Amino acid sequence: MTKERRRPAVVVAVIATWLLASFAIAEGVPRVFGRQPWRYKENPHHEPALHEPDPVLGWVSKPGHYVLPPHLAGGPSREVTILPDHSRTTGGSVATASDGVVFVGCSVTNGYGLSDDDTFAWKIQHSHPELAVVNFGTPAYGTFQSLLRMEQVLEETPPPRLVLYGFITQHEARNVATYDWLRGLALTAQRGHVAPPYVTLAAGETLVRHPPEAFSIWPLADRLVSVRMADDAYMHLLTYGRGGQSVEVTKRLIGEMSDLAGRHGVGFAVVFLVALDDKKDGYIRYFHERGVPYLDCVRPLTEENRIPGEGHPNGALNSVWAQCISDGLPRLLGR
Repeated sequence: MTKERRRPAVVVAVIATWLLASFAIAEGVPRVFGRQPWRYKENPHHEPALHEPDPVLGWVSKPGHYVLPPHLAGGPSREVTILPDHSRTTGGSVATASDGVVFVGCSVTNGYGLSDDDTFAWKIQHSHPELAVVNFGTPAYGTFQSLLRMEQVLEETPPPRLVLYGFITQHEARNVATYDWLRGLALTAQRGHVAPPYVTLAAGETLVRHPPEAFSIWPLADRLVSVRMADDAYMHLLTYGRGGQSVEVTKRLIGEMSDLAGRHGVGFAVVFLVALDDKKDGYIRYFHERGVPYLDCVRPLTEENRIPGEGHPNGALNSVWAQCISDGLPRLLGR
């Protein structure tokens, strides 16, 4: 074989060797430092998915009656009842819709990890049989999804008398769909909540609504570290800057909830349940400045008031919240 004929073969061999070496480095070096391909988190309690996709809200609670295993061996099982309208049961009421008190919020409002009768919405219903208490709290919701649910509720005829938003400061990251929040949802995709709608601030500080968006998981990301790292870099770029908008976005969304209720002639209040990172005072000031009614029901979320083996608020703390909300109802209902 002449030199002229051997030259293309040599070039191809050099390129192939270079590509293989580059691939080996791209895959091997990250693994040495502990990086792994994409892995979904296991479902330790083997619970069924209690949510189903929704084109507007991202997901909603799936109707049905579920008996779930205990969080810890030897503990009690849990009964969760989701009604056909995707709300969690509060035990029923003979009151009319015009006497309705609707809760919107996240897993804390929903009572995640508890049986139906341990949730604060259930306790309020049974201490106020003259009202029709509806619990639309949905695990992993933020302020924006709560606003979207509230918009749907207020289109019903007749609308409820009062809407209460169960607020925790962790809603901030959810409202703008940060990298960490989207990644966390993707890791626990078996729970059924994956793609949340979100909001960003545009020029002029206006709120821009975005449809549900899921964390991108590229093909082969579950096999190749290099693909997963490229995917991560893409998601970091896609979500860049959102976190810095989270506080302002959250305040504006709460303001929109208050305005929406006012346009429909419906009472509204924020029920402040959990505050982390010393953010409580800033929101309280905003509520006063904006004229947003609120109930300060914040209590320390300690090991004593968490569900053992799970971490969400336990029944005892839900009883404290039920009392706090009940104390504020006469004022909010104009009695």
